[in-house]
Amino acid sequence: MKTESFTEKKVENQEKGTPKFIQYIECWRNLVESLIQALNDENPLVRWAAAGALGELADTRALNPLKKALNDKDIKVQRKAAWALRKMGRPPTTKKPATTPKQNFKPTQKSTLPK
Repeated sequence: MKTESFTEKKVENQEKGTPKFIQYIECWRNLVESLIQALNDENPLVRWAAAGALGELADTRALNPLKKALNDKDIKVQRKAAWALRKMGRPPTTKKPATTPKQNFKPTQKSTLPK
């Protein structure tokens, strides 16, 4: 099974007489889908670059894949995914404990230690 390249799809659409704006929409769709797939690449630099590009494009289809990238094994990819979500106006949420241990501490009885 042969997959078509981006250029082949563009030429095919021009031959059919597809209006230019439709060609641009298809081009955009293919670009975003390719970048989303790149978030799963084995190379962390590719994942980092894809997260940055998706943040710049701000396409909502990238929201869930970027949220998953927050758990990437590479910290730089995690940070770029967080940046991309903030750039898209969707800051990442972090799970914080409801209270810190100091806030939970309540002495229940007086100390029995000698003075």
